[in-house]
Amino acid sequence: MIILHNLIAPIINSGIGYIFHTIIFPISNGDPSSNSKFNLFVVLFTIIVYSLYFSILESSRLKASFGKWFVGFEVVGTDRKQITFIKAFFRFWMKLISILTVFGVLIIDLNKKQKSLHDYIMKTSVRRRRKRNANN
Repeated sequence: MIILHNLIAPIINSGIGYIFHTIIFPISNGDPSSNSKFNLFVVLFTIIVYSLYFSILESSRLKASFGKWFVGFEVVGTDRKQITFIKAFFRFWMKLISILTVFGVLIIDLNKKQKSLHDYIMKTSVRRRRKRNANN
């Protein structure tokens, strides 16, 4: 099931990001490489928006981005409880470093808990979401 999580959740999150990005920065006429200052702004703005997207959702009652929530996973602390916004915010930046170095995500297959480097550093884990009772 982890494979499903690792494939489907990022596709959903990227789709949400793409929709947001095209609403904020519609495709313009002309060569996009001609304005490097604008392109740098778009990249930085996009990274900031993604950091807020993941931080707000992973520290919310959902405990997951929409992609993780859709496939039935959540991000929790070592105490298996909801993480704080600050922890989720730094987890995003550690995840970005994990992805950019590639090693951070490759270690998922090298350990029993299937945790990535950013989860080890931030003392978090991604686990299957528990079903809630109708009474709760």
